[in-house]
Amino acid sequence: MEDSERPEFGASYWAQIEAARNGVDRHFWQILRAFLVSPIPRLTWEEFAAREPGSAPPEAKRPEALRMTIEEYAENLFAAEGQLYPDDPQLHLWYDKLRERIANQVVNGIKELEAANAPRSLAHHGLKKDEMRRAALNAVDRHIRARLNPPPFPPPKTGDEPRALENLSTVPGKELKSLVVHRRELLAEYKQATGNPPDQRIYTAANSGIYKPQFYQWRDGRLPAKSKISRRFEAFLRARRKPIPRQTA
Repeated sequence: MEDSERPEFGASYWAQIEAARNGVDRHFWQILRAFLVSPIPRLTWEEFAAREPGSAPPEAKRPEALRMTIEEYAENLFAAEGQLYPDDPQLHLWYDKLRERIANQVVNGIKELEAANAPRSLAHHGLKKDEMRRAALNAVDRHIRARLNPPPFPPPKTGDEPRALENLSTVPGKELKSLVVHRRELLAEYKQATGNPPDQRIYTAANSGIYKPQFYQWRDGRLPAKSKISRRFEAFLRARRKPIPRQTA
């Protein structure tokens, strides 16, 4: 891969990113296995009528659930790498290359999953491979747009908002500082309520919905507040769920 296609982080840092991306693959392959369905044989009317009473009905088609899972797969791959890219004149170029790599990784990963579980596949749900690729690209593009054209920080709502967000300054630096304070307080409250687990146990947990790179992006205020990953992780923290170790293959 040419250096111009991505930032110059150094070999050891890229090895960590690659490990995080592999972790995303393993996590979402486990989820996608639940969508695999064996081909349904076409029955004649006589064969249909002769089926045993109580036979299981055909598996329901779940195209939208599958599409959302693919989008989340792509978002997690982006968080493992794209969220770490620094501000740079080449950021547009890096993201153009990254979005294609992520789409390829998602589609190729699905092909590998189907090949390893043949004859079961995702075809039953009606999404073609180009539609899966488009879902992955759309998900990544939303995050790229948010990074390249960030919206203004929303004003705090009235009601039950955290105290740290009540009086946000219009100065971006102070807004970021307030968000970081809020997130670190939320994390500290979670740790106090769950036996003070270290960061590593949290971002390697099967039920936290976050991985190491995006965990630190979230903690440092760089992961968008409206992203699915942020919302899911903060819901996990507020629910005081104890971290469950991921199963390693």
